[in-house]
Amino acid sequence: MEKEKKPFQILFLPCILYACLFVFCRYENSASILCPLWMAGTLALVHYVMKKTDRPVRKDMIFIEAVMMLLSVSDFLTYNFFIVTVNNIFADFLLVIDLLAAFYPDRKWGISQWILSFFKSIAGAISSFSDLFADIEDSLKNRSSKSRKTFAVIIGILSAVPLTVIILLLLASADMVFKKILKSIFCFQWSSSDTYLIILEFIFVFLASYCGLRFFLKNKDIEINQRKNINSDMTAVIILIPVAIIYVLFSVIQFAFLFIRNLTLPADMTYAEYAHQGFYQLLAVVIINLILVLTITAVFGRSKIIKCLLTIINACSFVMIASAFFRIMLYISVYHLTELRFLVVWGLTVMTFLFVMITVYTLRAGFPLAKAFLIVISVSWIVLSFSRMDYWIADYNLSAEKKISSNYTDDQSKKSDHYYLIELSVDAAPAIMRSGDTELKKDYRDSYKVVNALERRDFRHINLSIEKCRRAIR
Repeated sequence: MEKEKKPFQILFLPCILYACLFVFCRYENSASILCPLWMAGTLALVHYVMKKTDRPVRKDMIFIEAVMMLLSVSDFLTYNFFIVTVNNIFADFLLVIDLLAAFYPDRKWGISQWILSFFKSIAGAISSFSDLFADIEDSLKNRSSKSRKTFAVIIGILSAVPLTVIILLLLASADMVFKKILKSIFCFQWSSSDTYLIILEFIFVFLASYCGLRFFLKNKDIEINQRKNINSDMTAVIILIPVAIIYVLFSVIQFAFLFIRNLTLPADMTYAEYAHQGFYQLLAVVIINLILVLTITAVFGRSKIIKCLLTIINACSFVMIASAFFRIMLYISVYHLTELRFLVVWGLTVMTFLFVMITVYTLRAGFPLAKAFLIVISVSWIVLSFSRMDYWIADYNLSAEKKISSNYTDDQSKKSDHYYLIELSVDAAPAIMRSGDTELKKDYRDSYKVVNALERRDFRHINLSIEKCRRAIR
């Protein structure tokens, strides 16, 4: 019978190789053709560890990992900093969820349990830092002939990497042609500061991958049992009744002012101003409703009166979402699109789907709300991530400008719109460069974001959005 491998034998060398891959793909390179390669390497590491520990691939993991790969593909297709940043954060979040699904299968957790398990996994990974040194010490004490070979390979790699870097730095300083070739291949500046940053990034990624996986290999039970309802329904009713009454009154006013318009606004206020005035507060209330419903059902359960009051609040939440959506669309029709307004429209659409899920969950205790939330949010973000919103913002604003150009009383409003357009990412290049505004096209071509993006020419930084921009401005 084959002796079971220890964590050090499973993790150490793969995590070193993964850290090298990460640095090569991601150092000063957050959005390029190498992002899918990095993500494939990440998933390969997860599946390698699962195979070594005889864990089968779960059905839930297929969807999660497909979303992670799509996020990495999106990084190659766009050059919007916000989208790329959220893609990477969301991918890291999904990675932890993927590991929870792999190492803790068949757990029927609610949203609160998933959240607590997520943070407990992060804390557990940090606490596993000391296990690395314990694993090294244990492996040194119990070395077999096979482990000696493994150590020989590891020591060789750890010795070769810094030696290679030092030699490359010295040769690059000695010969400018050699230095230029290195830059064209790796696009590293080969300065001392960059070298330190590369080494620090390598160490961080190695420690994060080793300690994170090391925590899951401990196979400690992190399930957080949901407490049975031991609280009085009266407390929930006292909380919910005034909220429900206020929401019903507010919903009636929304119908009167925005949807039916049979009430009169103050003389000095337009509908666009009224729509914008309370929009963000209304969005905050919708988010509070989301938290309120989830908290009440988790703490107090679902008695008939609680379900009745929560259903009223859910119904009013739909009215508030519709009101917020109406307000933002009215405001956009007057003041055009920005990234924030585009994201708000997307966010309200997602909120609508989430509250549909919450309404079903309120009435049916067995509804898998956590899984439904994950699917809705993942699919919604993938749609936004692939939409190249800067292109549609530029296209909409330029089309709207043509329709209302006669309404400009001075050049200030037009200049303000043009200033915003030239601040968009290179995703907007096809829409802007086909406009008839020569001044706008010149300013956009000379903008910092475009100039900075087009300077990246080596294979590590190939990005489809940059290539489209390069073709558009020719």
